[in-house]
Amino acid sequence: MISWLSGKVIHRQAGEIIIDVNGVGYEVSVPISALDNFVVNQEAQLFIHYAQREDGVYLYGFNSLEERKLFRELLRVSGIGPKSALLIMSGMSGAELLQTVKNGDTSALIRLPGIGKKTAERLIVELKDRFNSKAHSIKFDNQELATSANLPFAQSEAIEALIALELKPQEAADLVAKAIKINAELEKADTAVIIKAALALKLKK
Repeated sequence: MISWLSGKVIHRQAGEIIIDVNGVGYEVSVPISALDNFVVNQEAQLFIHYAQREDGVYLYGFNSLEERKLFRELLRVSGIGPKSALLIMSGMSGAELLQTVKNGDTSALIRLPGIGKKTAERLIVELKDRFNSKAHSIKFDNQELATSANLPFAQSEAIEALIALELKPQEAADLVAKAIKINAELEKADTAVIIKAALALKLKK
């Protein structure tokens, strides 16, 4: 799984760059608001969210781990896919988004492209409870949002692996939580064991 890329930008267009890493070109989708950070023929570094689907492998790039965490939290919201998540992050900064969710300001979200009233309400409801976590939270200008990183490392890794296997983020998180609820010993298990237990539950459905 690719989680970091460092190399020379060889192409840039709206919402996308191609970065040359040791002679291999990687096509990476990025928030439009971040494009100014990537200049053709100059070096760049990105934290990567890797997604594998039936029609191919997709890479999404971010300037910081906090931005990548926020992107992944947006993907956990019902009805939000990578394209919508990038549009949201292109339309407001991390601090603005977290404050918007905290204030329950659906009108600010509705002004973003592709976000209707129902989606805005869902974003507020599903993200609001994740604020103010003490550990491993996303922080932008003293705003913070709890993430799946609050889970033990093996559980977080298991969720990311399940997402890479084309499960929806919320389904992946639910399967891991259910597996651990059924078998408390999984709390201390390694990533592979947790994935196996989660997939076994998926197959029983």
